[in-house]
Amino acid sequence: MSDYWTDCISEAFDDAGLSATSEQIDIVASWAEGAHEHFGMAMGHDVASSNFRAEQDSKIEKLERELQKEQNKRGCTKCRGHGYFIENYGTRSGQTECHHCGGTGKV
Repeated sequence: MSDYWTDCISEAFDDAGLSATSEQIDIVASWAEGAHEHFGMAMGHDVASSNFRAEQDSKIEKLERELQKEQNKRGCTKCRGHGYFIENYGTRSGQTECHHCGGTGKV
């Protein structure tokens, strides 16, 4: 990888009209390479990404618990899983939400 940094520094010096010995370019290149390796830690990017990952893991765990809770539900025995009752009033009828399951059809 150091050839990459040496080439970058050498090109930058040429563009800037600076002259340096190959030893000087190697020293600057090693500093640039070291700075690049520690950039994420110095700017907090490594910490931010690990916090983001922890937050996402927490959300996933919560969703998995909610899914498990939903999968454990059974059909409401009062409304037979429909979530409502149809009531007849002579020639008219009406629909009423099941009070036992709250209209979800599952308990």
